[in-house]
Amino acid sequence: MIAVTNCIRVHKGMGGHLETRFERPKHVHRMPGFVSMELLKNGQEEDYDEFVVRTVWQDRAAFDNWVQSEEFKRGHSRREQADGNIIDFKVTIYEVVQRHQPDAESDSAAEAAI
Repeated sequence: MIAVTNCIRVHKGMGGHLETRFERPKHVHRMPGFVSMELLKNGQEEDYDEFVVRTVWQDRAAFDNWVQSEEFKRGHSRREQADGNIIDFKVTIYEVVQRHQPDAESDSAAEAAI
């Protein structure tokens, strides 16, 4: 399993278009091997807002197939036109070496305690 992050810096206060753009998945959620996607926002910097698009894939081949797909190319070709507020971005690919999820028993106990 891999996690891919795209760290995007935009001019301060100009990230609304990114939030709107990622409200609904377009094609990525239909790709074989796609696991999940999140859009994270850090608005704590003085000069810019930072967003991280984090996707999780079953393996590198699934991610590579997405990047080589026509849907990816179409979706990202418009980025240059629409996102004049992007300062820069950096894509990083991580191997998931450990992953933890809530234990169903722990969830039941926590709910009962409330």
